[in-house]
Amino acid sequence: MRWLRIPESIVAIFNKKDTVVKRRTFLSLSALAVALVSCGIATGDHPTDTLLFPGAQPVDTNVAALAAELRGGIEQYIKDLPKPSRTNLYRIPDESTYPSVKEFYSNGLVPLGWQPFSAVSVEGDTLSYTAWRKGISVVVIGMTENVAGDGAYLLVMELP
Repeated sequence: MRWLRIPESIVAIFNKKDTVVKRRTFLSLSALAVALVSCGIATGDHPTDTLLFPGAQPVDTNVAALAAELRGGIEQYIKDLPKPSRTNLYRIPDESTYPSVKEFYSNGLVPLGWQPFSAVSVEGDTLSYTAWRKGISVVVIGMTENVAGDGAYLLVMELP
């Protein structure tokens, strides 16, 4: 595999005779990194690629009656920001609450350096929104709880 270049520092670890422990540590850490990514720990520039509320299922925005209101409500708070680069709507378990969804995303984003972005924060009876910012990037979540028996929905936007 000529195209695969392994950094010299890693090659040096494996070339030493007393590196059995170092090899095991390296392999263990590599396996742990793969496991964390596959278990939904947010990584990279698009944390919502792997950070998704449990039980969330993608749906078409035309299916949910409140989806248009949810999106319109969020857009009024982000009108001075760059256009969203990603927008996804999910059906989430009916018993989901806004505080639990907000806590889930906060617990996943804040350790990665994302900070709460108060310019987008509304907690209402039907529609609620909040956001986190890291540099020029913003992740916005909006949610409708299952108040009218129409189901609970989660809208996730990433900007830019």
